[in-house]
Amino acid sequence: MSSLGRDTWPGGRIRSVTGPHATRIALLLLAFLLVVTGAFGSPGPAYAAEDPTTVEVHLTAADPALPARSDTVTLRGTARNTTDEPIEAAQVVLWRRRAPITDLGDLHSITSAPPQTVTGQQMWIEGGYAPLQPDQPIWAPGESRTFEVSVPIAAFGFSWTPGTFLLGAQVVGRPGGRTVATLGQARMLLPLGADGPAASQGTNRIVSVVVLSSRPSQIGPGVFADDHLAHEIGPEGRLTALLRTAERESVAWLVDPSLLDELTAMAAGYSVRTPAGNEPGTGTDEAQAWLSAYARLDRTRGFQLPYAIPDLAMLHRTGLGEVVQGTRTAASRTDGIAGLPLIAYSARGALDTEALRRAEALAPAAILAATPEAARGLLAPVAGAPVIGFSPATTAGGPGPGASHSLIQTRQRLLAESFLTAETEPGSTTVRVITSTEAAQADEVAQAPWVQPLALGDLLTEEPVPWEPQLAYGEEQRAAELPDPQVEVLRDIVGGNDAFIGMLVDEDEATARAAATMARSASSWWRGNRSGFDAFSTPLLTSTRRLWDGQAVELTAQRSVIMSGQSGSFPMTVTNNLDQTIRVSLNFESFQPQRLSIPVMPDIVIPPRQGATVNVQPHAVGNGPVRIWAQVTTPGGRPVSKRVWLTVEATNFGRVGWIIVVASGIVLIATTALRIRQVRRERQAARRAAPDVHGTPPVVRIDPAPSAGDKIDTQTDETTEKGTQVGSDGGERP
Repeated sequence: MSSLGRDTWPGGRIRSVTGPHATRIALLLLAFLLVVTGAFGSPGPAYAAEDPTTVEVHLTAADPALPARSDTVTLRGTARNTTDEPIEAAQVVLWRRRAPITDLGDLHSITSAPPQTVTGQQMWIEGGYAPLQPDQPIWAPGESRTFEVSVPIAAFGFSWTPGTFLLGAQVVGRPGGRTVATLGQARMLLPLGADGPAASQGTNRIVSVVVLSSRPSQIGPGVFADDHLAHEIGPEGRLTALLRTAERESVAWLVDPSLLDELTAMAAGYSVRTPAGNEPGTGTDEAQAWLSAYARLDRTRGFQLPYAIPDLAMLHRTGLGEVVQGTRTAASRTDGIAGLPLIAYSARGALDTEALRRAEALAPAAILAATPEAARGLLAPVAGAPVIGFSPATTAGGPGPGASHSLIQTRQRLLAESFLTAETEPGSTTVRVITSTEAAQADEVAQAPWVQPLALGDLLTEEPVPWEPQLAYGEEQRAAELPDPQVEVLRDIVGGNDAFIGMLVDEDEATARAAATMARSASSWWRGNRSGFDAFSTPLLTSTRRLWDGQAVELTAQRSVIMSGQSGSFPMTVTNNLDQTIRVSLNFESFQPQRLSIPVMPDIVIPPRQGATVNVQPHAVGNGPVRIWAQVTTPGGRPVSKRVWLTVEATNFGRVGWIIVVASGIVLIATTALRIRQVRRERQAARRAAPDVHGTPPVVRIDPAPSAGDKIDTQTDETTEKGTQVGSDGGERP
């Protein structure tokens, strides 16, 4: 017969056991001793784990979802040792809070409170606790274990008042052989009636809205920053689950045009940027399948979102509101959204009052916003469009800590909220904004007698409810905005692309592409994801800057011009290295404007990959050489080429001078033509090497330095060569 050695419990550590059943007997004895001695605490109040992430606890089943008082509740789940040390004598034990939650205000307050501030009791009774794999007393780091505990409802000691109750499972043990502690927990909500299952004489109208959108990833034509979309549209991916939910009757769906554009690019074949270079993407087949399924959705239940879901509050704060209007241009060439009404939305409904007015500038059918009036449905317009109020917490899962978004916890949250709403505000409307796999699955199974489905289209036909405009936008939402250094990066991307759009001539595709780049860069998907923004924006910023570093547009001219009189002309050539027709201006600055001036030459139109030679007409007062510089700018005044320095000298030597000028012009034109042919050949290979968001190949041109005898401002010239920053008004700033 097996027995325990005399060193079984020295200092609380199991040191030696013998026999086939010794381990199981030792652990059962350990549990008994701990209960008797109070090592786990008495049956009285016990606080939740102070460090809820030591052990990760997931609930995978809770049956029944709506129990009667005579039923038994069973919780199943998994626990993973997330520490870097072994845990001894690990057990799972039920935990509950006896007092009921009877209204939505208390529900939101309790579920959002830190777990250690919510008092409750562990249930060290038969069935309420169990060892985590009793045959393996040492729980290794990184290892996962399953559990199951089951207790009659009557044993929980819940109040007889109908309401929603808080319960869960806690894991206790000895980390590293130290003192017994509560190491982690998972909690859920349980609606319960007075005598039987939870029931209500009232109803709660439920509007289910699926958001088909994902974090932006496309950084150029057919080029992506990462391949996360391939996973999201896979058989078990988030967007696949959301698409299935959108197929359900009465469920509304909101689609992001940016997502459709990115999936269309993936379906045609794409590459993913990596440190080693671009590699083929893996989601082409999945993208084709997803788009085919999307095309079969019931369009009477469909709506479109602003392109890439821009962060309206952040854009208003930073003075970048023009991006919002640009979302219309970005979506102008998106397939699959024609005829769909627009619903304005920012991720998780993060809108303040000013952002709400900014959203109304899009003339949407309605604005979806997080509001304290989350159970009132359609709210009266603040200015032009009605507001659909909702609470992001509704579909975010159960109360924390840790991983609280499992299917079971999300289902129980939906049941608890709808039950309390039907009880306290019968007939009211709750909007569920569904963005996760768990929320999509839970919305389907969270059925109850008091739930009444309502289509979003039907809600929009109702009379809006008057309200005092208040939005759920506090310190937490403000802290999630991009910080100032990243806003400056965003400002560079937006400013560069906006100027690029102003330079194009009837290039709808290129204009839409640039607007899409701005919208993706300003997406509300970057809220609280600064590292993701950096990874996405870095290649975009590099591509944008290539437009303005003298590579996209080149200016060539002879370095010395002699005029035989007070007026005349000489040629200069502007070369367009882009794939789009552009309209630019040629600007001049004289070091001695009182002696020589040259007017601006606007509206120079240049086809793609071609050059245009223009005749410059200076006006001189008096004789002698004058230094000037010339530079190509956008119509708005932003420099787009490098500066070219030259000397213009006015003389009176007559016809011989003009012969020299004409001959010089002929030589310049011939030289320029040969240069353009050479550049075209070089670009054919270079264009494949490093594609960017505008399809602009890298070009390097080194301007000849001025001669030693030239009297110029060398500090100014050096600053120019390093790059001149340009303000929003097109002027220079250091």
